[in-house]
Amino acid sequence: MGLIQKFKEWRTSRAKKNEKWHIIDNFSELPIGKYLQIVRIGESNVSDVDKSTAILQVLTGGSAEDIESLSLPEYSALVSGCSWLLERPQKVELDKYYIVGDFKLKITEAKDLTTAQYIDFQQFAQDADRHILELLSVLLVPVGKRYGEGYDVGAVRKWVEHLPTDVAFSLMAFFLNNAAQSLQCFLISLAEDILAAPAKTEEQMKTKEKAKELLALFQENGGGN
Repeated sequence: MGLIQKFKEWRTSRAKKNEKWHIIDNFSELPIGKYLQIVRIGESNVSDVDKSTAILQVLTGGSAEDIESLSLPEYSALVSGCSWLLERPQKVELDKYYIVGDFKLKITEAKDLTTAQYIDFQQFAQDADRHILELLSVLLVPVGKRYGEGYDVGAVRKWVEHLPTDVAFSLMAFFLNNAAQSLQCFLISLAEDILAAPAKTEEQMKTKEKAKELLALFQENGGGN
């Protein structure tokens, strides 16, 4: 019998006994706050056994003593059952709004960023992997509010920790893709304006040639009009 099968039987037997054990086994159930805990554990300078035990504590909500009391087959099955953590979270369909705690939050599109949002986003984006919660609390703003005005950004950040990991990654991907599209539209518009303007000097002619090349590149990649 394989370890994965043992893990499934172990989980079923625990459930039948109405015991407190429940292990998170997918990114939809794993809050982004706990995902970041696991990342920090993986980066820590402790033994692999200690890392596995700490990760199982996060996934089960059990104590170190709970994990250490497991039989070796049970422990091995649990560790093997965590292999999904090595995968990349799948992109999921996003909701229009996210209700977390007392907040009804909406993702900000790149074109709607305020100056304050842009500055904070740039600051946290320099080390994005370590500042996912901060980035999400910059991009997710309560409906009817402007970023940082009339609400506590820190409170939003606290509640954002409870978003599912696949949702958090999908929100970040949506914003980055949206930002790239907005930048592309701006560059296309700028290039078209340059081509429409008369060129009177050699420098202006060179600029027009660059604008033509830029438009050709976008059209080649399906981004032109």
